[in-house]
Amino acid sequence: MQVRTVSGWVVPASDASRYYENYRSGKPFPIVVDLGGMLNGFGKLRELARSDDHIIHGHDLLVRALYPPLIAGNDRIVQLHASPKL
Repeated sequence: MQVRTVSGWVVPASDASRYYENYRSGKPFPIVVDLGGMLNGFGKLRELARSDDHIIHGHDLLVRALYPPLIAGNDRIVQLHASPKL
């Protein structure tokens, strides 16, 4: 799935890739039922996204650090339509 934002199309990875580290290093999450399915999911994310910067790994707390807060000083809600600080 792709979501259109002001900064372009982004892909919410959800359970296809829990953390940035797993995806970017190619090392799957250590507890997985279907390893081949997870690696195929990584490939699908790459197909859907314009770049790795356009994939949002929603389970990763880094999302709060990479995207600007909606309200200054409060990182509980971030602006996923903005460009990440990578």
